[in-house]
Amino acid sequence: MQKVLIEIIEQNLEDIASPFMRDLSKTLHKLTPSEIQIINLIKHNKTTKEISDLLNISNRTVDTHRANIRKKLGIKNQKINLKSFLLSIGQTEH
Repeated sequence: MQKVLIEIIEQNLEDIASPFMRDLSKTLHKLTPSEIQIINLIKHNKTTKEISDLLNISNRTVDTHRANIRKKLGIKNQKINLKSFLLSIGQTEH
């Protein structure tokens, strides 16, 4: 568990300067710290169950955060995979 958390911290530090974070920062003012944390975990291939275990919250709470994230990113009620959408942010910049 500690190794996983260290890997996540390392990835988050790398992401700070990435195009993903620059693009996401345009909507960060709308997102809560918990939603940002969940976005990073989703982006790093964590499932709802893994996220709930890591953050010691229920699966339902993770699902609520996912729904709120989708709404704030403007992809609510669209057939767009959240992880794919998050990974696509910043991909157009080189």
